[in-house]
Amino acid sequence: MSMLETLFQKVLQVSMSTSIVIGVLLLLLPLINRSYSAKWRYLVWLIIAVRLLIPFSPSIAGEAPVTIPSVSQNVQIPIPLPANTNLSEQTNIIPTQPTPVVTPNSSAVRTITLADLLPVIWLIGAILFMTYYFAGYIVFRKSAMRFSEIVEDEQTLATFSQMKQEMGTKGNIELIRSKKVQSPMITGFVKPIFLLPYVEYSEADLELIMKHELIHYKHKDIWNKLVMVVANAVHWFNPLVYVMRYRSNADIEMACDSELVEGTGTEFRKQYSETILSAIHKGRERETVFSTYFYGGVKTMKERLGNIFDGGGKRGGIVALCLVVAAVIVIGALVACGGSTAAELTAEEKAQITELLDNFGRELTNVTIIDPENVVAEQIKEHYTPYLTSNLLSKWVLDPSLAMGRTTSSPWPDRIEVDSMEKVDSDRIKVQGYVVWVASGGQNGLKVTAKVPAVFFVKKDSSTGKFLIDNAFSNKYAFYDTEELTKMLQSVLPEAGSQSEPFIVATWPLIDGSEEEIALAYMGTGGAYVDYYTLCIGQDDKLALANFKDEDGAVGPHVFAEGASVKHEVRLSVYNASPLNFYVYQYQVDRDDSDAISNIDVEAYRWNMDAQVFEFDADASQQFKEELENSLDVDKVILAQLSNALREALVANYSPYYKDIGIHLTLDPRADSFTVKDGVASAILDANITATLKAEKLEDMPFVKGMLDYLESVRSTLTDAQLDAANDVIDDWKSELSGYIGKPEPTSYATYKVVARVDDSGNIDKDTVKFYIEQPSTTGSGFEFYPVPDPMFDSEETLYRNGQNAVKEAIEKAGK
Repeated sequence: MSMLETLFQKVLQVSMSTSIVIGVLLLLLPLINRSYSAKWRYLVWLIIAVRLLIPFSPSIAGEAPVTIPSVSQNVQIPIPLPANTNLSEQTNIIPTQPTPVVTPNSSAVRTITLADLLPVIWLIGAILFMTYYFAGYIVFRKSAMRFSEIVEDEQTLATFSQMKQEMGTKGNIELIRSKKVQSPMITGFVKPIFLLPYVEYSEADLELIMKHELIHYKHKDIWNKLVMVVANAVHWFNPLVYVMRYRSNADIEMACDSELVEGTGTEFRKQYSETILSAIHKGRERETVFSTYFYGGVKTMKERLGNIFDGGGKRGGIVALCLVVAAVIVIGALVACGGSTAAELTAEEKAQITELLDNFGRELTNVTIIDPENVVAEQIKEHYTPYLTSNLLSKWVLDPSLAMGRTTSSPWPDRIEVDSMEKVDSDRIKVQGYVVWVASGGQNGLKVTAKVPAVFFVKKDSSTGKFLIDNAFSNKYAFYDTEELTKMLQSVLPEAGSQSEPFIVATWPLIDGSEEEIALAYMGTGGAYVDYYTLCIGQDDKLALANFKDEDGAVGPHVFAEGASVKHEVRLSVYNASPLNFYVYQYQVDRDDSDAISNIDVEAYRWNMDAQVFEFDADASQQFKEELENSLDVDKVILAQLSNALREALVANYSPYYKDIGIHLTLDPRADSFTVKDGVASAILDANITATLKAEKLEDMPFVKGMLDYLESVRSTLTDAQLDAANDVIDDWKSELSGYIGKPEPTSYATYKVVARVDDSGNIDKDTVKFYIEQPSTTGSGFEFYPVPDPMFDSEETLYRNGQNAVKEAIEKAGK
C-alpha cells in the first residue's frame, strides 16, 4: 500500500468517527444553544477541527481497517469540486487498461481499481479546495487595496485609537477605506488591516463596529477560520464538515456579540442590533473567508439578534462540553448502526392531498394577481386561508406578486392536475403537477389553452391533522432540476440552497413567439430580514445566469435583495412593457429615527437585446428614484398611480409600431391640475415621447405596402398618365416617410387628462381609468379635452387600406 493510500485511509477513519460527534452535536444544537455560551460552542468546533487534521486514531485491539472495494474494471468518476469553483470544463478521469507485463509467476494482469483512484481524487480535491480559497483571498486583498486609501480623518483615527485602548489591543492594525468592501472587516494573518467601506457611520455606530472587529482580533478569529478551512479542505467530501464550518462561523460572530454587550442594558443592545442591521447593503461583493467581516451573513442574523437580547446566563466550561462530546460518540455509534427512510405515503394520505389541491385549484381564478396589492391581499386571505400554512399565507399576503392566481381575464386557471407525490422528509411531501388554464370555446364551452408545470410542498398541520400547502410555484421551469439550479446559483452566492430549495419564481418572454425568456430565480437563502434573487436566461428548456453590466463597466451575474428591517427596506422590481423596454430595478429606502425617509438609492438595468446583457441605465435609475420618492409620499400616491396608468397605456399603444420608447410625464403647471373629490381622482399630465419606428425599410410600413400592392394589382389597366400619377404619390410618401426610418422621431408633445375612481386607501380602480387628450376645440375657441381613441393608432389593416386608397384616389383624378 502506497503512502498516499495509507494517508487516505486514515483520513477516512478520522472523518467517519468524527462525523458521529458532529452529527449528534448538530442534532442537540437547540439544547446546546440554550445551555452553553457561543464562546464555548465555537471552542468545541475548533477542537473537532484540530482533531480532523490529525490523521491517526488511538489503536484499538481488533479494529477493522477502512477498506475500499477493488473494482477490476474501468470506471469513470467525475471529480467533485468545491462550491464556486469555476472551470471552463470539468474533466472526467477515465482510467485505461495497462499494457500486460508478463513475469514468470504472473497469472493475471493488474487493472486500475477504485481503490487506486480515490486517494488521487481526494488529494486533487483537497488541493483544488485550498487553491480556490487562498486564491480568492489573494485576489480579494489585492482588489481591496487597489481601490483603497489610508484613513487620515483625525476624528476617525482618534476613535480607533480610543477603541484599541479600551479593548486592550496592542497590535499594529492599519485603518483603510476600500471601495471593494461592503461591510467593515479585519483581514490579514501577519499584517492585519482594518477595512472600512465608503459609508458614513455615526460616531456611536463606528465605535461599536470597531469594538466588534477588535474583539475578533483579540480572539485570533482569522487564525481559527484558517484551521476550519484547512480541516474542510482535507475532508472536502464530508458534508457534515461544511455544516460544522458554517456553525463555527455563526458562533464566532455570536461570541463576539456576547462579549461586546456583556453587562449592558436593553437600550445598548438595541443600539448594537440597529448597527448590525445597518450593515445590510444594496449590493453583495464576495468577501474572503479569511476575514472578520462585521456583517456575518443574513442566515445567522436572526440567531445573532436573539443572542444579543438573551439576558439569561449560559454556562461555560470546556469540561462539561467535552463530556458531551464523549457521550455522543457512543450515541452516534448506535445511531450509525441504524437508519431509516421516510415512510411511503398511504392511499388515504394521497387522497387527502389530492383533495386539498383540487379545492385549492378551484380557488385560483378568484385571486387576481394584477389587482392593487391591498386588494390581492384580501382576496388571498378570503380564498386561500383554508389551504395554506400560516407561513405561506403571511408570505403571500405581504408580497402578493409571489402568489398563484389569475393574471388575465382570459384565459384563467381552472384546476390543478396532480402528476406525482414524493415524501421528502418526515413531515413534507413534494407534489408535482400542472395548473390547467382554460378559455371560452370548444365543444363543452371551455378549451384548455395551457398546462403550466407546478410544484407544491405539503405538510400536515399538527393541531388539526389536515394537510396544508407550505410552498407553491408554477411556471415553465417549475420542474427544473433542483441540484443543477442550486449548483448554478452557488457560483454567485455560496449560500444558495442553504435555507430551502431554489426555484424559478416567474418568467417573461423576451420576444413574442420566441423560446428565449427571462426567469427570476429565488436562491433559497436568506434570513429574518432579507431574501436573495437573481435573473437567468432561459432557452431550449435550459437556464443560464443572466449577465449585468454595472456603471463601472464590469460584466457578470448580479444578486438582488428583498427585505426590510425597522429602518431599511430593499426591493426588487421588474418592468417588462416590451423586450426593448425590459427593466430590472433594485432600490433601497432608509429611514431615520422619526420614520422619515433619509435616503433612496436606485439601480436600474435595461435589457440590451444585441449584447444579451442587462446594462446599468443612469437615466432610468434617476427617473425611477423620482417616481419612488413621489410614491412613498402619502400625498402623492394617487398621482403616481394615475401617471403609471397613462405611461402603461402609451407604451402599450406605441409598442406595436415603435421601439426605444421614451416617455417623460410631468404634472401640468396650470391650477387644479391634480384633484381628488368625491372619490374621483383627476390629473393633467404633460407628456414628452420619443420613439423609433420598428420598420427597417419603407416596404415594412403597412401604408407603403398598401400603396405598392394596389399599384401592382391594377398596373395593366392604367394609362401612362394614371401610372405617372400613381408613382408620383408613392414617391412623395416615400420621400416623406424615409426620414423616419432608423432614427428617433422628433419628440412628440401632448397633454393628457387621466381620471379614475379611488378608494379610501388611496388606490385607484383600474377598471374606471379614462384618458383624454387636449386638442383645439371643434368650435374654434381655445382647447378642450377629448376622449383618447382606443387604440390610439390605426391598425396595420387600416394603414394598409389607407395606402391603397391614396393610390386609388391619385389614379382616379388622373383619369378624369
